[in-house]
Amino acid sequence: MSPEEQQKAISKLKPQTLKSFHEPATHEPWHEMPSMYLFCDKDGAIPLTGQESFAQNLGNPVTYHVDASHSPFLSIPEKLIDGLEIALKEGRQQSGIAVN
Repeated sequence: MSPEEQQKAISKLKPQTLKSFHEPATHEPWHEMPSMYLFCDKDGAIPLTGQESFAQNLGNPVTYHVDASHSPFLSIPEKLIDGLEIALKEGRQQSGIAVN
């Protein structure tokens, strides 16, 4: 991304409540439906070992690796879409959802 694009994205960041880090989740939908974990192989915020731990908590998720940092929706949106399409297809198959 260009420095201008980076600054534009940074300007849109919003604070996140500390509750999300300190209070237990009240709903864990990954127990009820197929899940996906997108590994960002160059993530500087969450090392790959941490991401692997997160993915294990999902049970048996569809996984997809991208050669990107923490925000693939900004840096490589096309690859992110590819991963989401794979997850959608796998999730539908696991759930028995037929799509015409």
